Amino acid sequence: LSHASKATVLATCKNSPVPVIASHSNAFAVHEHPRNLSDEEIRCIGETGGVIGLNFHRPFLGGNADIQQLVAHANHIAEIAGHEAVALGSDFDGLIQPAHGLPTSAELPALWTALRKGGWTRAQIDGVQGGNFFRAWSAAYQFSQTP
Repeated sequence: LSHASKATVLATCKNSPVPVIASHSNAFAVHEHPRNLSDEEIRCIGETGGVIGLNFHRPFLGGNADIQQLVAHANHIAEIAGHEAVALGSDFDGLIQPAHGLPTSAELPALWTALRKGGWTRAQIDGVQGGNFFRAWSAAYQFSQTP
């Protein structure tokens, strides 16, 4: 739902029998960009058991558009929807202007270090690294296999 309107996000969350995914989005409350999700949308996605993949595009991050600003988005999403709603959604394949300090996936360890320094547990970081997406996708797949 990363490219969907607010009305579409909310309606999808309300009616979805499976976790809802915003594959590459950030928090509007951290940086007021029309592409970022409102707290209402974040909460709604979290209530479905869904995930929000953090987007690394500088114009969506605001502030210094660096790793610390990305952590601020992660913290806000976790505060609204829980740590299990935070995932990795860099959008590196979308011709982005990557966050300062994260020009490629090779620098991802710097993000894990910043999250750890910010108080995230190993299990919470494991969720961001793929566990949360896997859980959401697995639930959707299992639902699709139900006769």
